[in-house]
Amino acid sequence: MKELKPCPFCGGKSDFKRIGTSRTSCIIECEDCGCRLESNESYENSGDQWNKRVELNKVEKQHTCQYSCVKFGDSYCDGEEIER
Repeated sequence: MKELKPCPFCGGKSDFKRIGTSRTSCIIECEDCGCRLESNESYENSGDQWNKRVELNKVEKQHTCQYSCVKFGDSYCDGEEIER
């Protein structure tokens, strides 16, 4: 069984409630806050979606300008960058 990362919301311990198979879904739940994920993962892939995290340092700035364009990361016009 795959080792699970802590809960993405509270940092609590997470545990498999059910391992996914070809007939049943995978269910993972935080033992502290009750956050729960049910996915279609099965067998050795069970837990991949729970363990997947967005790298927050890659989304540091939001760019907006008078033309209502929005982009994350580097700016691409003369609008101003807003620190997040």
